[in-house]
Amino acid sequence: MISKKPDGFVALLVVIVVGLVLLFVTVSLAVISIRRSALQVNEQNGRLARGAVESCLDEVLIWLAIDTNYDPGSIVTGAGTCSVIVTSPTGSTRAFQMTSSVGDETYGFLATINVSVSPVSVASVHEQL
Repeated sequence: MISKKPDGFVALLVVIVVGLVLLFVTVSLAVISIRRSALQVNEQNGRLARGAVESCLDEVLIWLAIDTNYDPGSIVTGAGTCSVIVTSPTGSTRAFQMTSSVGDETYGFLATINVSVSPVSVASVHEQL
């Protein structure tokens, strides 16, 4: 009687299973790496947007010291571009809403500035995420 032995079948099965496990681990690590990179890019874009808004606030303060009726619309600085909306244009205080976007990240301030004193002073700043 002739018996059939599974010559190499177990070894082949082990190689296939180990290969699939290694493939799964490799793909999982690649996905984790891609997600981490995307989060780092978003975090960096958020910092850039915040820097642009802070630069715009500085620019508004400089110009308000010269002209208390200053209404920029948008400001371009070395940190980026931001839009500026004057929400209360009259009285001794003026409110400016400043926003900047970099990539998918948007950052903003609502700044209330006292223009009745010299030099002008910031009464309050509220972050708008």
